[in-house]
Amino acid sequence: MQMTWKQRLETQPNLMSFESWPYIEIDLLPLSKRKQFLRNKRIIAKVLTGCSGLPRFC
Repeated sequence: MQMTWKQRLETQPNLMSFESWPYIEIDLLPLSKRKQFLRNKRIIAKVLTGCSGLPRFC
């Protein structure tokens, strides 16, 4: 059974804090994946803090 990201957060509330996520050494990622990883990391951090992505709401 697949879970949505919202369901995962509901079942694992410790993931609501980005600081509790495992650390990933960026230098170990292939160069071709780093830009996408950093973009996704910024998006996740904003979602977890309640930011909608629009500057006036962040």
